[in-house]
Amino acid sequence: NQPQQEKYVNFFIALHNFFRYLSKFWWLAVISSLICSVLAFAYTTRTFSPVYRSEATFMVTTTNYEELDGSDYTFSYDSGSAEQLSLTFPHIISSEIFRDALKKELDTDSINGTISADVIPKSNVITMHVTSSDPYDAQKVLEAAIKICPDVARFVIGETKFTFIDKPTLPIKSHNTPAYTKNVFMGCAGGALIIILPLIILSIF
Repeated sequence: NQPQQEKYVNFFIALHNFFRYLSKFWWLAVISSLICSVLAFAYTTRTFSPVYRSEATFMVTTTNYEELDGSDYTFSYDSGSAEQLSLTFPHIISSEIFRDALKKELDTDSINGTISADVIPKSNVITMHVTSSDPYDAQKVLEAAIKICPDVARFVIGETKFTFIDKPTLPIKSHNTPAYTKNVFMGCAGGALIIILPLIILSIF
């Protein structure tokens, strides 16, 4: 039991020493926390890159039948088409064929934006998004993507027609926000540890 008692005694001595040192040097921990918090805030502000997101929601209807003269199409919606649409549409917009067609439509070699789409389950309603570092590019890429979609999708799901619920808009505010709270808190905690850890080591030894 003697070694165990010595461990307890050493622990309480170290704990007593830590609080004794902390009572003397707490102000260093406070100053260090404040400095690191300010640095974290400045770093977050300096490195923040706004991302803008333009989106549009539309219904997709597919060809039901062709008139006798072969010139007119009647578009309709059914559950089978909706299921096929939900499975294939995300793959269509991520395909090389789609990206090549989009570059041609935009007359550019690179696309300043990331395209994604959400299909409401068991429906023909799609919301397409484009995120970009430039709000005008986000809207322009989205409008071009929607324009070429029927031609590219025709090879997979047949003739389609898009009916807008919400048209593409120019994003005014950035879609992301700076993580000020998280980074300042981490800076504050890190600044305190810079002082507290040496006090712990000093208390033990």
